[in-house]
Amino acid sequence: MRPIVEKDPNCVRIPLTSSGDRVLHVAANVGNTACVKELVELMRPEDVLMHNADQMLPVHLAALSSHWRIVQLLSSDHLLDKMVKDTSTKRVWNWCRGYGLKLKN
Repeated sequence: MRPIVEKDPNCVRIPLTSSGDRVLHVAANVGNTACVKELVELMRPEDVLMHNADQMLPVHLAALSSHWRIVQLLSSDHLLDKMVKDTSTKRVWNWCRGYGLKLKN
């Protein structure tokens, strides 16, 4: 993954599914923690925070699929600061906290 993204950083913005999922959406949804971790290291925050056609972020898909480690990876401080204005994201955090998941502050 790293050589491809380093060669063309914009490749992570290409929709791969009919619902507009990008590579990070797909990895988060299927629970590929190693892939998500590598992508987050390589991607710009604005790319990590791209919605799909259903207005879902990768963190939403991870939470809905109960991939809690990925939710934690996608909720680093610098990303949370950018997400705080997104009301759909606030609902996901509240839902996660309701199940006892401790997110980073």
